[in-house]
Amino acid sequence: MKMIGMVWIVVAMSSTGCSRQSTEEGEERSLPNVVLVTLDTTRADRLGSYGREDARTDTLDALAAAGERFTRAYSPMPLTIPSHSTIFTGLEPYTHGVRSNSDQILEERFNTMAEIFKAHGYATGASVAAFVTQASWGFGQGFEEYRDELPRKPVGDGKNPWTEERPGNLVIDDALGVLAGFPEDS
Repeated sequence: MKMIGMVWIVVAMSSTGCSRQSTEEGEERSLPNVVLVTLDTTRADRLGSYGREDARTDTLDALAAAGERFTRAYSPMPLTIPSHSTIFTGLEPYTHGVRSNSDQILEERFNTMAEIFKAHGYATGASVAAFVTQASWGFGQGFEEYRDELPRKPVGDGKNPWTEERPGNLVIDDALGVLAGFPEDS
């Protein structure tokens, strides 16, 4: 069995494996592994890779040093669901139609990054930490695995579902578990 590639989009943190793809000419070429890490409400000046000397973000700093780190990235709006809809589609909120954290869901008709990667031979998976990044908002499109189970709070206890989340270490453990289930190169 030949591994074709992997994209692991973790909306909190993640990991990937190695990959190969056959070209039209029949030769194999290596595909780069892709990891997308999004951190909600995080300021760049609080991360070591952006210059904070006393930051305790060693793992993120190592990922930034080994991959691509952008110094100029802008959110299309200061809300998680519309921003992630833009990240996943490359479209502005006025085009994909998700403009608030409410009842708007990224529609199936929009082609997502995971769908594009999957169409080009990648295995795709995600592990998320927050209510606002669950598949129910349309974010599961194109993923073979989308781990988004959050602890449910009892109804009527006055708790706000928008605050449901799970710790980063559980997100990483979950992501690594699913990653281990993807086939190896042969």
